[in-house]
Amino acid sequence: MTFKDYPLVEIEWDDHSGDAGWIDDPKKSKSVVARTIGYLVDEDDIRIVVHDSLTEDGGSGGESVILQSCVRKRWVIEVQDT
Repeated sequence: MTFKDYPLVEIEWDDHSGDAGWIDDPKKSKSVVARTIGYLVDEDDIRIVVHDSLTEDGGSGGESVILQSCVRKRWVIEVQDT
């Protein structure tokens, strides 16, 4: 596999949150909108897997697993060779 085997994507998604403390008004609790940019390394009906780093020997790291049901928008980023 090479770097070009994985599309570079940006995903906008609803993040989950939690709080172990006392909550005065639970109606004010909201999700947070997040954006993740990285290489799309795997995807199925349930989740999208994005890594923020790839190495030339096939390694990768910085994994984000995003549930498909939380995705608001997604873009493919075109990369130009220099």
